[in-house]
Amino acid sequence: PDALQNRWQPIANAIEARTGITADAFALSAYDALFVVQNALVHANPQKNFGNFKAAFVNEADHFNGVTGSTALDAAGDRENGDFDFWAVRLQDARVTWVRIGTYNNGVLTVF
Repeated sequence: PDALQNRWQPIANAIEARTGITADAFALSAYDALFVVQNALVHANPQKNFGNFKAAFVNEADHFNGVTGSTALDAAGDRENGDFDFWAVRLQDARVTWVRIGTYNNGVLTVF
């Protein structure tokens, strides 16, 4: 979100400077996810036990606040506070284009 721009913009700038590619929301989410995985690996004991790793991962995700905000998970394993847009390809004015067809914000699904 734009409210977190002071967190994600420096990371996006560094990614672009190093790779020449503009970082999108997926890249920034992956950046946060890697921190959660790394922290979970540090705290999973022993690391080779998947049950321990899973519990450590969920705990780390629930307490990590990264460049994209809180990474806390809901019961389905999705980001608890995630807001999502849904897009479809539509024909508009004789050309094919992406059109936003719905949103999911704070647990509320809205379809346009």
